[in-house]
Amino acid sequence: MQVIRIGQFSQSPVLAVIQHFNLLPEYEIEITNVVSSPAQFESLMKDELDIALTSPDNVLLYGTTANNPLKAECDLKMLRSIDRGLKLSLVSNDEISEVSNLQKAVFSIDSITSGFAILLKKMLLDLKIDIDDNLNFVQAGSTPKRLNHILEHQSQVTILNAESKIAADKNKLKTWIDVSQVVDNYLGTVICVQSKNEQNNQTKDFMAAWKVAIDRIFSFDFTAFKQIFPDQNSTLATTEYFELLLDKIHGMTSKNELSVEKLTSLIAIRSATGAYTPQITQVGKLISDKYE
Repeated sequence: MQVIRIGQFSQSPVLAVIQHFNLLPEYEIEITNVVSSPAQFESLMKDELDIALTSPDNVLLYGTTANNPLKAECDLKMLRSIDRGLKLSLVSNDEISEVSNLQKAVFSIDSITSGFAILLKKMLLDLKIDIDDNLNFVQAGSTPKRLNHILEHQSQVTILNAESKIAADKNKLKTWIDVSQVVDNYLGTVICVQSKNEQNNQTKDFMAAWKVAIDRIFSFDFTAFKQIFPDQNSTLATTEYFELLLDKIHGMTSKNELSVEKLTSLIAIRSATGAYTPQITQVGKLISDKYE
């Protein structure tokens, strides 16, 4: 049996559907929860992962310049959009009581160069925080780990989405701003591969299964959705999470919404925060036109 190795930051309900209905019967699916975007792209480029579920901003960084943690420009393709951010939000614990407190706060991130870290800075800018005034960042890893970081008061503020944002709300953490208040038509997650694997049989099979799984999620009611999880107490098996997936502003994309136009918003965020900013002409080569 062939193996398909997928690196993700948070649990994917689409992968859960693929596994539940055995939509890739000829493959053993290995899912890795990566600790950071540098680690994810290093594994992808070393052929330790076949597919990365990642932020498109990360693809812009690793696919258009060698000025990244790997010190190499990677030959990458984004195959399809996955979601619109799943309510990406700037969240704090009770140590932060007003906006001005954010200036001296301790921020949890996965990597200072990651797409989420860049978006966090843009959110701070929109809240009138001086991002050039010695902000205090600590590396805490992936989104679920960053949630635990602020719940345990190892830091005070982070950026969260998906099931971690729902958990933050249940723990009465404060939301200061969400991505829909920063930019229109944000794309939060994409499917990414090395360009050499864009049209190999494994990728084609995976993308066909993904399309079937997406269509099923959009046809489910909550009862059917919950049944796909072996653990009925999973943080994904909740009405709040299901409703978020179907949300027209923040939720999953039923069709492929990848385009140069959509990615220009990410370039604008990078430019506003003083981060490395690729040229528009560099973006088209990163987008596959082979998948719906």
